[in-house]
Amino acid sequence: MERFWDKVDVKGPDDCWLWTACCTGAGYGQIRIAGVTIYAHRLSWEMANYDIPDGMCVLHTCSGRYPSGSFENRRCVNPEHLYVGSDQDNADDTRRDGKSGKGELSGLAKLTNEKVWEIRKEYRNGGTTHREIANAYGVSQALISNIINRKIWGHI
Repeated sequence: MERFWDKVDVKGPDDCWLWTACCTGAGYGQIRIAGVTIYAHRLSWEMANYDIPDGMCVLHTCSGRYPSGSFENRRCVNPEHLYVGSDQDNADDTRRDGKSGKGELSGLAKLTNEKVWEIRKEYRNGGTTHREIANAYGVSQALISNIINRKIWGHI
């Protein structure tokens, strides 16, 4: 428990307590215990409230507090900001908070619709490789390939 709380920026009882250590690509805190990687918010819930029922999610009540879209709340481990819910509850929260959808409406999008148009135009005009475009936009070559081949962002 001490190792866990050393990695948390604890504030007031009503504030988000942000995980300061390793996070997933989606922004959730994670910690490795006995060779198993665990989401920090799930461990926080378990330490405060016992086990999580099989098949259930630990959700954040602090969703939507960050209008910048930073998803900072995913790092929150304040047990008072957490509750157990179903997969459907999780999906409903995600939709309500505007973190789902296609393209730039997705909470995980690194690009905007405008940038995707630029990428496709740049590639059509020739002389630029997927790798060069990826480096210019700070994303992976695989993402650029999927955009150009319309495997993703096909709606624009």
